Amino acid sequence: MKKSENGITLVALVVTIIILLIISGVGITALTQTGLLEKTKEAKEITEKAQQNENDKINNLEKQVEGTREQITVDKTEYEQLKADVASLKNNQSTVTTGTYMGTGTYGENNPNKITFEKTPKMIIISTINLDTNNYAVSMVLVNGCEYSGFSSYAGANKQGQSLVMNKINWKNEGRLVEWYTNSDSANQMNGLNVEYKYIAIY
Repeated sequence: MKKSENGITLVALVVTIIILLIISGVGITALTQTGLLEKTKEAKEITEKAQQNENDKINNLEKQVEGTREQITVDKTEYEQLKADVASLKNNQSTVTTGTYMGTGTYGENNPNKITFEKTPKMIIISTINLDTNNYAVSMVLVNGCEYSGFSSYAGANKQGQSLVMNKINWKNEGRLVEWYTNSDSANQMNGLNVEYKYIAIY
């Protein structure tokens, strides 16, 4: 009876050991081949490979930029001429300024109209904002270098046309100060009493 009990215990022990070995083998295989450790390793390798590819692309672009920079050359004379051309274009750009003035009712050689500009205008256009003292809307053009100017046009309730009244123009201070007058009346001088005028200077 005792022998039988010992035999059963030994067999049970052997079976238990075999089962543990099988379980251990399955667990190790799961972790090292298809388990979490293997997946983690694969993910790390993919990330490192992607980073390396990105670094390679950046390095290639930098090399291309450096190569292009070395190929671009500009002759010093051509460079200086280009700078001069750009400066000339900037200086010759047409610009305009606008302003207004209120007529005083005076006229004549001793009471000329005067406008001062920061630089020399090529042309000045002056017009009444509303009607002048003769109930006309009038305008006049002053061209730099010209000594006389008249109304380019006028219009009123009863008639319209061109004026034969001339204004004498004086360009002073290298053309930055312009004076004009007529001996006929203040309206013809674009200086009607309490009449507001607007001007546009073109450079």
